[in-house]
Amino acid sequence: MIFHLDTPADRLLTGRLELVAGWIEDDRPGEPLSLLAGQQRIALIRCQHPGVAGGWLPPGAQGFYGFLPLRELLGSILNGFLTVDVLAGWQVIMRESFRVSPTAAQLAQEYPLNTSTYPVRADHNPFGRSIPPRVVIFPGLSAAGGSSINSLFRFQMYRNGWTFPVLGEANDRGLWEALRVRGFGSNLRWIDGHDCYRAGECLSAPWARVTVLRNPLPRMLTVFNYGRIVHPHEFRFATFEDFLASSEFRRYTQAFELLRIAGRLGTEAEQSDELLYREARIELERCYELVGITELFEETIFLTCLLAEIPAIGMWFRVLSTPKGLQPEDLAEGTRRRAEKALEVDYSLYREARTSFSRLVQTVGFGNELESYKRDSFDRRELPDSYKMAECLRWRQVMTDQRLSSMARERQQTES
Repeated sequence: MIFHLDTPADRLLTGRLELVAGWIEDDRPGEPLSLLAGQQRIALIRCQHPGVAGGWLPPGAQGFYGFLPLRELLGSILNGFLTVDVLAGWQVIMRESFRVSPTAAQLAQEYPLNTSTYPVRADHNPFGRSIPPRVVIFPGLSAAGGSSINSLFRFQMYRNGWTFPVLGEANDRGLWEALRVRGFGSNLRWIDGHDCYRAGECLSAPWARVTVLRNPLPRMLTVFNYGRIVHPHEFRFATFEDFLASSEFRRYTQAFELLRIAGRLGTEAEQSDELLYREARIELERCYELVGITELFEETIFLTCLLAEIPAIGMWFRVLSTPKGLQPEDLAEGTRRRAEKALEVDYSLYREARTSFSRLVQTVGFGNELESYKRDSFDRRELPDSYKMAECLRWRQVMTDQRLSSMARERQQTES
């Protein structure tokens, strides 16, 4: 049996909850796969691997994925390494060794994840029941909390034994259609990614899109703070004023991103606020079943659960959180007024979406379950900026590695 790890490809654990995914050439397809670390057994779920449909893996290969909860594994770390046995059934087929980042170990100890599950109950489900349940498609906008939503629902899919595109394969339309032809995910329930907008069009099951809008000026400052750390070669603005004066500022607005990911951004909408607003508003009303609000994050999670018919959900946790940087109160008055003027379309969309969202929450009647979830969310300790910085720099490295790996694979395919 060949066992290959795609992620983390460098065998480095940097988070409190780490995705482990890869592929095997399986000579025991009926045996459950798992990882054994000390006395902790972590189930691995079999899935289709995009490399088979894409032609860069042998036909007999099969994907797998699981999550390593670092807090539960701290006792098995020796000299900074976590060694796990890979099991098929109860037979050890190989051994893997992961380096554990000291920061990750410290955070797992001092800032443990809340691994409880919370019931999602409501007096009224505004979305109605669906048979089979809807697949939720989440083409998230940048700097609106999408990474945290993705991580929460991906982990919930794992907990429930449901399917999602583990390696971002729904972002590649041709690859996704090839996977669907092969019968990808009979229990598919969640799809995320910046380019997964049309992933539902080849599904036989019912599906619905969800997105999240955020207060425009704080969001744009997060775009600026994050861009300077994670994308220094593409995001070359020394000051927020430089960013505001550039043509790129408009391209990072929520309205612009909504139309871009939908493939509906025409030249006129790029230049006209009136047309940009009208087109983005139509997009939200016609193409999204739910438009959540970052500032009402727990309510957004609970409504998404109602839409997807998920009866219980875990506690969300911050992912790719930007360390404290430039804040609205730090801006000069003139700069702030110019930024708010440049964000008028986003403010109009946000105010309308928030009003509709708040009205929807009132009609649902979540009751004590939502209040308990919000209370436990509020009581968490905030992560230190040193960790946030380390996580952003790690993500910068991961994306660079992914680009290099993709280039190497394309070169290999061309040469063959």
